[in-house]
Amino acid sequence: MAKTREIKKRIKAVGNIRRITKTMQMIATSKFAKAQQRAVATKPYTEGVFGLVTELAATAGNIEHPLITGPKAKGGKELTLVITSDRGLCGPYNGSVLRTAMVHLRASAAASGGARRTVTVDASPRYLRWAEENLLLNGLAGDHAFVAEDARGFLERARSRPERFGLCFVDPPTFSTRKDAAPFDVQRDHPALIQSALELVEPGGVLYFSTSHQRFAPRLSALPAREVREITGETAPRDYRRTPHRCFRFIK
Repeated sequence: MAKTREIKKRIKAVGNIRRITKTMQMIATSKFAKAQQRAVATKPYTEGVFGLVTELAATAGNIEHPLITGPKAKGGKELTLVITSDRGLCGPYNGSVLRTAMVHLRASAAASGGARRTVTVDASPRYLRWAEENLLLNGLAGDHAFVAEDARGFLERARSRPERFGLCFVDPPTFSTRKDAAPFDVQRDHPALIQSALELVEPGGVLYFSTSHQRFAPRLSALPAREVREITGETAPRDYRRTPHRCFRFIK
């Protein structure tokens, strides 16, 4: 009898949580719609200012300014600004923003460092398109391959090929359940995933592993790397309220 009452209490609690969540979703949707309306309302002003600056630049003569002539030849480091949110139900939004940023960083970091060839592997064709667009926008032409496949399948097939990499970025999802691949849990599966990736890294090469799992417990001692170091403090933004990810550096 006590068990029945306990089950009823849990059912009621779940119902209450569902109603609260639905209310929060409605509030977040309303706020997003208002913010979108405000952003769209400024479009005519932005277009007007752009037209005015263009007209002034065309008639003002020989004026040297980066805002008019554009940046000169690329040099130094590239600054990537990533803006997330800490209001409302922002988890999926933040996750999408950070995944997009990682696609950009993975693609451009290796290419801008003088890599002869880069390979970007992602199960999502959308993220691969973004990676390709980021390379083009950064003027990084070259031998770039984009593979739409589960990373585990790619790593398994790549073991039989002679190609090895000097730099590897591994940034898996926390969880993944898809029809065309086995379920993935980063806490359970990260040692096997990292080991498979390390097999494709040349001696002396570097592998970076990052995860957004908030309770991630690393199991890295048995991996075939001569140096393993956590670099989360060097990669997490200083103004972030809590650590957004864990990041590790492996030298083979």
